[in-house]
Amino acid sequence: MLLIEQGDSDGPRHLREALKKRPTWMYHTLYLGVLARGLLAQGELAEAREAIRQALDRAELRKERWCEPELLRIEAEVLAAGGKPREADVVFRQSLALAQEQGALSWSLRTATSLARLLGNQGRHGDAIACLQPVFGRFTEGFDTKDLVEAKSLLDELAQ
Repeated sequence: MLLIEQGDSDGPRHLREALKKRPTWMYHTLYLGVLARGLLAQGELAEAREAIRQALDRAELRKERWCEPELLRIEAEVLAAGGKPREADVVFRQSLALAQEQGALSWSLRTATSLARLLGNQGRHGDAIACLQPVFGRFTEGFDTKDLVEAKSLLDELAQ
Protein backbone atom coordinates (compact mmCIF):
# COMPACT_ATOMS: atom_id res chain seq x y z
CA MET A 1 0.00 0.00 0.00
CA LEU A 2 2.84 2.35 0.83
CA LEU A 3 4.46 1.68 -2.54
CA ILE A 4 1.22 2.73 -4.25
CA GLU A 5 1.02 5.87 -2.12
CA GLN A 6 4.59 6.68 -3.16
CA GLY A 7 3.80 6.14 -6.85
CA ASP A 8 6.03 3.07 -7.19
CA SER A 9 5.05 1.13 -10.31
CA ASP A 10 5.60 -2.19 -8.49
CA GLY A 11 3.04 -1.31 -5.82
CA PRO A 12 -0.05 -2.76 -7.51
CA ARG A 13 1.73 -6.02 -8.29
CA HIS A 14 2.91 -6.45 -4.70
CA LEU A 15 -0.49 -5.58 -3.25
CA ARG A 16 -2.31 -7.92 -5.66
CA GLU A 17 0.01 -10.78 -4.60
CA ALA A 18 -0.49 -10.01 -0.92
CA LEU A 19 -4.27 -9.95 -1.31
CA LYS A 20 -4.21 -13.36 -3.03
CA LYS A 21 -2.13 -14.86 -0.24
CA ARG A 22 -4.31 -13.42 2.55
CA PRO A 23 -7.92 -13.20 1.32
CA THR A 24 -9.28 -12.82 4.85
CA TRP A 25 -6.92 -10.00 5.75
CA MET A 26 -8.32 -7.30 7.98
CA TYR A 27 -9.02 -4.22 5.79
CA HIS A 28 -8.97 -6.43 2.67
CA THR A 29 -11.83 -4.38 1.21
CA LEU A 30 -10.01 -1.07 1.59
CA TYR A 31 -6.83 -2.62 0.17
CA LEU A 32 -8.79 -3.59 -2.95
CA GLY A 33 -9.70 0.08 -3.29
CA VAL A 34 -6.05 1.08 -2.92
CA LEU A 35 -5.16 -1.51 -5.56
CA ALA A 36 -7.72 0.09 -7.89
CA ARG A 37 -6.10 3.51 -7.30
CA GLY A 38 -2.67 2.10 -8.07
CA LEU A 39 -3.89 0.43 -11.24
CA LEU A 40 -5.65 3.62 -12.31
CA ALA A 41 -2.46 5.62 -11.76
CA GLN A 42 -0.72 3.23 -14.15
CA GLY A 43 -3.46 3.62 -16.76
CA GLU A 44 -4.75 0.08 -16.29
CA LEU A 45 -8.38 1.16 -16.45
CA ALA A 46 -10.03 -2.24 -16.96
CA GLU A 47 -8.15 -3.78 -14.06
CA ALA A 48 -8.86 -0.75 -11.88
CA ARG A 49 -12.56 -1.04 -12.71
CA GLU A 50 -12.53 -4.73 -11.75
CA ALA A 51 -10.69 -4.12 -8.47
CA ILE A 52 -13.05 -1.35 -7.36
CA ARG A 53 -16.09 -3.44 -8.28
CA GLN A 54 -14.71 -6.28 -6.14
CA ALA A 55 -14.13 -3.84 -3.29
CA LEU A 56 -17.64 -2.39 -3.48
CA ASP A 57 -19.23 -5.84 -3.74
CA ARG A 58 -17.22 -7.03 -0.75
CA ALA A 59 -18.12 -3.91 1.25
CA GLU A 60 -21.81 -4.52 0.59
CA LEU A 61 -21.62 -8.22 1.37
CA ARG A 62 -19.71 -7.68 4.62
CA LYS A 63 -21.53 -4.46 5.59
CA GLU A 64 -18.22 -2.57 5.66
CA ARG A 65 -19.78 0.85 5.33
CA TRP A 66 -16.93 2.62 7.11
CA CYS A 67 -14.79 2.70 3.94
CA GLU A 68 -17.61 2.93 1.39
CA PRO A 69 -17.22 6.70 0.84
CA GLU A 70 -13.59 6.18 -0.18
CA LEU A 71 -14.47 3.22 -2.39
CA LEU A 72 -17.17 5.26 -4.13
CA ARG A 73 -14.68 8.09 -4.62
CA ILE A 74 -12.24 5.70 -6.25
CA GLU A 75 -15.02 4.30 -8.44
CA ALA A 76 -15.84 7.85 -9.56
CA GLU A 77 -12.16 8.48 -10.36
CA VAL A 78 -12.19 5.35 -12.54
CA LEU A 79 -15.37 6.56 -14.28
CA ALA A 80 -13.85 9.99 -14.90
CA ALA A 81 -10.67 8.45 -16.30
CA GLY A 82 -12.84 6.30 -18.54
CA GLY A 83 -14.44 9.37 -20.12
CA LYS A 84 -17.66 9.27 -18.10
CA PRO A 85 -17.71 12.61 -16.27
CA ARG A 86 -21.48 12.68 -15.68
CA GLU A 87 -21.48 9.25 -14.10
CA ALA A 88 -18.40 10.23 -12.08
CA ASP A 89 -20.16 13.37 -10.83
CA VAL A 90 -23.11 11.30 -9.59
CA VAL A 91 -20.89 8.80 -7.77
CA PHE A 92 -18.71 11.56 -6.26
CA ARG A 93 -21.88 13.13 -4.84
CA GLN A 94 -23.02 9.76 -3.43
CA SER A 95 -19.62 9.39 -1.78
CA LEU A 96 -19.73 12.89 -0.35
CA ALA A 97 -23.27 12.44 1.02
CA LEU A 98 -22.34 9.14 2.66
CA ALA A 99 -19.13 10.55 4.15
CA GLN A 100 -21.05 13.49 5.57
CA GLU A 101 -23.77 11.18 6.90
CA GLN A 102 -21.07 9.16 8.66
CA GLY A 103 -19.29 12.26 9.95
CA ALA A 104 -16.15 11.13 8.12
CA LEU A 105 -14.47 14.47 7.53
CA SER A 106 -11.32 13.07 5.91
CA TRP A 107 -13.33 10.99 3.42
CA SER A 108 -15.44 14.11 2.77
CA LEU A 109 -12.30 16.11 2.02
CA ARG A 110 -10.91 13.54 -0.40
CA THR A 111 -14.19 13.31 -2.25
CA ALA A 112 -14.79 17.06 -2.31
CA THR A 113 -11.27 17.52 -3.70
CA SER A 114 -11.86 14.93 -6.42
CA LEU A 115 -15.25 16.38 -7.32
CA ALA A 116 -13.85 19.93 -7.35
CA ARG A 117 -11.08 18.79 -9.70
CA LEU A 118 -13.68 17.27 -12.04
CA LEU A 119 -15.78 20.44 -11.95
CA GLY A 120 -12.72 22.63 -12.45
CA ASN A 121 -11.70 20.57 -15.49
CA GLN A 122 -15.15 21.32 -16.90
CA GLY A 123 -14.56 25.05 -16.42
CA ARG A 124 -17.00 25.19 -13.49
CA HIS A 125 -14.61 26.90 -11.09
CA GLY A 126 -17.30 28.54 -8.95
CA ASP A 127 -19.09 25.22 -8.44
CA ALA A 128 -15.77 23.56 -7.66
CA ILE A 129 -14.89 26.12 -4.99
CA ALA A 130 -18.42 25.92 -3.53
CA CYS A 131 -18.00 22.16 -3.24
CA LEU A 132 -14.54 22.11 -1.68
CA GLN A 133 -14.29 25.27 0.44
CA PRO A 134 -16.93 24.32 3.07
CA VAL A 135 -15.31 20.93 3.69
CA PHE A 136 -11.79 22.38 3.76
CA GLY A 137 -12.99 25.10 6.14
CA ARG A 138 -14.05 22.54 8.74
CA PHE A 139 -10.44 21.55 9.42
CA THR A 140 -8.64 23.18 12.32
CA GLU A 141 -5.35 21.27 12.18
CA GLY A 142 -3.26 18.97 10.02
CA PHE A 143 -2.71 21.49 7.26
CA ASP A 144 0.60 19.91 6.30
CA THR A 145 -1.00 16.53 5.53
CA LYS A 146 -1.14 15.36 1.93
CA ASP A 147 -4.93 15.65 1.57
CA LEU A 148 -5.15 19.15 3.02
CA VAL A 149 -2.14 20.38 1.03
CA GLU A 150 -3.75 19.03 -2.15
CA ALA A 151 -7.12 20.61 -1.32
CA LYS A 152 -5.54 24.00 -0.55
CA SER A 153 -3.51 23.89 -3.75
CA LEU A 154 -6.61 23.11 -5.78
CA LEU A 155 -8.59 25.92 -4.12
CA ASP A 156 -5.78 28.36 -4.89
CA GLU A 157 -5.68 27.17 -8.50
CA LEU A 158 -9.44 27.45 -8.91
CA ALA A 159 -9.49 30.97 -7.46
CA GLN A 160 -7.13 32.31 -10.15
